[in-house]
Amino acid sequence: MSGEVVLGLIPFAFGVGFFTLALPLVRNDSLWILIAFSMFFGGIGTTMIAAPWRYRRMLGSTVYAVTSRRVLIVNGLQWGSRSAVQPRGIECEAFDHDQARLYQVTGRRRDILLGGVWKRGRRHRKYWVNAGFLATDDPMGAETAIRYLLALSSGMLSSDADSQE
Repeated sequence: MSGEVVLGLIPFAFGVGFFTLALPLVRNDSLWILIAFSMFFGGIGTTMIAAPWRYRRMLGSTVYAVTSRRVLIVNGLQWGSRSAVQPRGIECEAFDHDQARLYQVTGRRRDILLGGVWKRGRRHRKYWVNAGFLATDDPMGAETAIRYLLALSSGMLSSDADSQE
């Protein structure tokens, strides 16, 4: 995301700089072309610079929960090394203890991968899209809850589980 912000400065600066430098040279009848050209590059740069706010807004509607039987993701997101963060279109997804057993912590220890799918992109190339907890506010708490779920499912904490139900 920080790379997207830094790279967004290039088209933004180009659009603003081109407008500033070319404005004195342009006649009144072709002013709209200069404005359109500058707005195009300035808009691309502004969109890239606004990446942290766009991603935070997408993450705002996602709910992650770990119960005593499964891991739930409501309004989750998909992401990957070759794809941008995108809404999954799945309203609710559940991972039982067998699926949660294969979890991985990645992304500066803020993302918890629970699985994913292969997607087909341009030119029929396949790429992996992750599913799980993306940029959780409390990654240590989420990982502890998943470990507790796995301990419950393996029977290590059966006396605690019996007292909770």
